Amino acid sequence: EPQLSPLSTMFQFTAIPFLLFFGSPNRKTPLVLMRDRAVAVEVQNTLPSDFEARSAAEKEEEIMQRIMATKGERGNYSTMWGQLQFLLKDDLRPTVEHYADTVPFNREKRIHTVGYVGSICLESDGDHPFTGLFQGAPFGVIRMSSATPQDTSGMLPGVGVKFFRDGMPSANFVAMYSLDAQPEGNFFEHNFSNHVDDPNDPVQKLLAVQFRKASVPEGMVGLSDIARYNVDGTQAADGQPVYPFELILKPETSLREKFRDRSPEIDLIETFKQIPAGSLLYEMYGRPSPGAEPVFIGQMKTKSDIVDTSFGDLGLFFRHQRMGEDFEGRPDWEPAIDGNEERKCPHSG
Repeated sequence: EPQLSPLSTMFQFTAIPFLLFFGSPNRKTPLVLMRDRAVAVEVQNTLPSDFEARSAAEKEEEIMQRIMATKGERGNYSTMWGQLQFLLKDDLRPTVEHYADTVPFNREKRIHTVGYVGSICLESDGDHPFTGLFQGAPFGVIRMSSATPQDTSGMLPGVGVKFFRDGMPSANFVAMYSLDAQPEGNFFEHNFSNHVDDPNDPVQKLLAVQFRKASVPEGMVGLSDIARYNVDGTQAADGQPVYPFELILKPETSLREKFRDRSPEIDLIETFKQIPAGSLLYEMYGRPSPGAEPVFIGQMKTKSDIVDTSFGDLGLFFRHQRMGEDFEGRPDWEPAIDGNEERKCPHSG
């Protein structure tokens, strides 16, 4: 039987690690794919050094150029390994503390990893008490996604909304119908809110526990930053912002009806392809205080097509404002969190 020479044996032990890390001419190994993905994420995250100082219109233009440059490309839904890292390793504080418009980490997102992005504006009714960008936000983007992969059992829809301001960081909020999946395939089946109840699904319960480490209550995001400054970067209401306790996005009626019978496994891009620029997406309502009736704020309309985009999946970031920041300005709201001590702001007395 032929024996390997010492030189051949050495080649085996050096070639295998080499191929693991560097791949072969015809195939990339998982390690190389991970390395390439990290490099891609870092490139996606790099904005011009003067970006924050630009006008709201220029910022929207820069972001949309990157969106359209990667149109038709996508990220990947998180693997089981990614979910484990989210539960056991990831620090979620940057989700609430990072103000830039690109992600603060060189890894893929763990949830809502595949989304669809377009430019939007908020046209305010004007006949409401809320200040800042609630009075009108002409420059912004929306990212619409399912937190989990679509299949015949349903999907878990939500949106991230970003409004740009001159010379300062953008204002952001996220909204969903529920932390549990819906059986319908219609993205516009239900109203969305920045307040969602605790989930019933065991996996989603674990994810909520992880979010609680960064922000309490974990099922709510704040809105005060939206009300604090106008689109031109000036302070609103003499430094006394007025903001709603809860925001409600009501889908435009024709969209709700048009996609009512859609199967949940059909790719969402097939829905968004049918929504042209200039379409009314949502009517926005604000609940002035706990238990109060919502008041009409205005309409959110598209200014571009809604597209799948790897920049939106790998680079674009939406800050989740802590609800505790809203409670600082309105401490009278905090008792409305049903007396559950775990959900109260940790900075309260």
